[in-house]
Amino acid sequence: ADRCRAWIGRAAVKRVTDDVEGAFADLDRAESVAAGQGLVEERARIHYMKGNLFFPRGNIEGCLKEHTESLQLAREAGAVELEAAALGGLGDAEYMRGHMISAQARLHECVELSRQHGLGRIEVANLAQMGAAKQYFAPQQIVLAETLAAVNAAARVGHQRAELTATLVAVASSFMLGQRDHCHEHIRRAQELVRRLGAWRFE
Repeated sequence: ADRCRAWIGRAAVKRVTDDVEGAFADLDRAESVAAGQGLVEERARIHYMKGNLFFPRGNIEGCLKEHTESLQLAREAGAVELEAAALGGLGDAEYMRGHMISAQARLHECVELSRQHGLGRIEVANLAQMGAAKQYFAPQQIVLAETLAAVNAAARVGHQRAELTATLVAVASSFMLGQRDHCHEHIRRAQELVRRLGAWRFE
């Protein structure tokens, strides 16, 4: 069980540094142990992370399947944190297939559940994603204001990946509003976060 959790932890690090193949390999090792020992929470976390890895690959069906499985297992285990994470993952999957209003609804569920249970890091991560979905159907002034609030919330808790996501939404909204100087300011901050995280896919 400890090895299983260690492999999940290794995969989480590799995901941030975009070592997708390495992360999948660690999760496959973890899954064989989790299934054999009946570790339901760990299985929920493994499916959640696999869904997150399918997202940057553009694998919509894989993303939906893994996050749906994660949500079912999280509820079976009574693991609220994993339930909130899976709802956020399903929001990402809806976003990837272009269903922005559905994405916003799932992400909103995730954020509300996170607030109810004091899950600050999950809340800020999905606040950032809400802006990414909302920019397709809401006035950009509203999107920018909410996104900058998400940037500040992520910075307060030190969640640099969420801060990067929200900052990139701020870049797009500033661009669409013709705010050239602000756009450059947000780009500079995003570049700094990319370097800190080593998340070169975002460069």
